[in-house]
Amino acid sequence: MTFEDLPPEIRLKLLRLQKKMLSRGKPREEERKDPRQIVLSVLSDEKAVEVLKAAEEQFSQVIDKVIEALAKYIVENNVKSIDAYELYQLFLALGLNVRLPLKIKVVKGGKEISFEDYIKEKE
Repeated sequence: MTFEDLPPEIRLKLLRLQKKMLSRGKPREEERKDPRQIVLSVLSDEKAVEVLKAAEEQFSQVIDKVIEALAKYIVENNVKSIDAYELYQLFLALGLNVRLPLKIKVVKGGKEISFEDYIKEKE
């Protein structure tokens, strides 16, 4: 018995089942991407990337799981952008107190100089 010999209702049902199985077996593009790349693609500014890198350096044991969960949330909820403040607050809410480098700059004569150089000039 061939496919053409089957009654039309059964053929239609088989085609629908085949289509359903094909759509399940094909992973979506977002699922194939690296979770870190998904997170990096939605970070809206340079400071957010700096916050993520600082977190990776300071909490290397747990940050992979956090990035995986964040990437899953981004894909499922179609998040468009995350800025540095939101990312920092997320880490704080998870108990990850990310320490960021502090840079103090002083404007003198129209130029930005580091606070350390400014103090040295004063002495």
